[in-house]
Amino acid sequence: MRLRRLRLRNHRNYAQLELSPGPGVNVFIGPNGQGKTNLLEAVAMLALSSSPRARRELELVGPVGPASRIEAEVETGESTRELVITLNVEGERAHRTIEVDGARRRAFDLPGNFRVTLFWPDDLGLVKGGPEGRRRFLNQMLVQVEPGYARALGGLRRVLEQRNSLLKRIASGEGITSWSGSGRKSLTRAPKPCESSNLKRRAATPE
Repeated sequence: MRLRRLRLRNHRNYAQLELSPGPGVNVFIGPNGQGKTNLLEAVAMLALSSSPRARRELELVGPVGPASRIEAEVETGESTRELVITLNVEGERAHRTIEVDGARRRAFDLPGNFRVTLFWPDDLGLVKGGPEGRRRFLNQMLVQVEPGYARALGGLRRVLEQRNSLLKRIASGEGITSWSGSGRKSLTRAPKPCESSNLKRRAATPE
């Protein structure tokens, strides 16, 4: 598997780039701030569907226009594939579109079509830092080699977001609503220990 052709349009500091890497080792040399890391970031996005560096996709769109585009031709065995990631700025956000061989795909369908191994200077924290960085590093590898992992990971993140939101609502005393196979149910927060003791005491006191 190798990258045969890469084209960037308004990605970070690249207004336009056409690149055809050689079949062997390719080394990029240049002064600081010229875009070497931005180039590698674009290649990584073709494997992961999103940037491993940017917190907001809006950061990836350059100053030339309201859209950014990454196009690539990758060789996998005896076949080749065309991968395209487009970012269109809409207000304060960038809307991402992914295509594989001209067909629209969802973000979790892209990993596996092209595989990369990443190592950034910040990855030194994998040894000394907390477990979050190590989980992120393993997830980046697994979404590329394990079919269905990206979809499962996205589902897990949604469940965790919903759980955290639910816990905040319960802590604030807000009633919640849930759905199950038997229909809709209304729930309220459990009483605090002191409230529970008072309820038991009143129940045990004869009228």
